[in-house]
Amino acid sequence: MPAQNSVTLKRLHVRIPDVPKERDKLLLALYDLACTKFRALAKRSDIPIDARPLLDEMVAVAWNRLKAEGLTGISISGISESYVDGLPQDLLAAILSYRIKRLRTF
Repeated sequence: MPAQNSVTLKRLHVRIPDVPKERDKLLLALYDLACTKFRALAKRSDIPIDARPLLDEMVAVAWNRLKAEGLTGISISGISESYVDGLPQDLLAAILSYRIKRLRTF
């Protein structure tokens, strides 16, 4: 495993401690997907180093969505929990703040 993947997995296991080590390949696939989504949403070809926590959060959202696949919410003993559809608004806003402004030329 490349050193970069090892560092990424350590960060992800800190952020999402309930992921078994056997699911590391899935975590890396979710991280690659998060990188692709970040580039598309931010309209960038690069990913700034300070955006890594956002990618980790995107992976956590994706992991939690996999665990609750098909559910929109749950209620147990009067306690209700709703699941996020898409990315949480604060995370999306943070990603969009990385957009590169393009100047129009006429």
